[in-house]
Amino acid sequence: MGNSDLMSSIMEAIRGYLAGETSLGGTQAILEANATALEGSEEGLKTELRDADAELERIQHAMRIDEQRAAAETRLEALARYIQDAAGERL
Repeated sequence: MGNSDLMSSIMEAIRGYLAGETSLGGTQAILEANATALEGSEEGLKTELRDADAELERIQHAMRIDEQRAAAETRLEALARYIQDAAGERL
């Protein structure tokens, strides 16, 4: 799977979470898998994915349940903007 396909997979996972179709844990698993699979030319994206994953982990374990969704949505929306900028709006 190429980097473009991986970025599309990440965007699909983010959209799924924002639409309420995917759990936070499931979304995190996709971020982790894709950060590992991205090829070397995407170092900035790998770092951004790892940072987002770490923040989602913190959100999941350190925030009250009623605060988690809004915080996770904010972080995932920022990640989606980063990916769109990196992909030149192709996704």
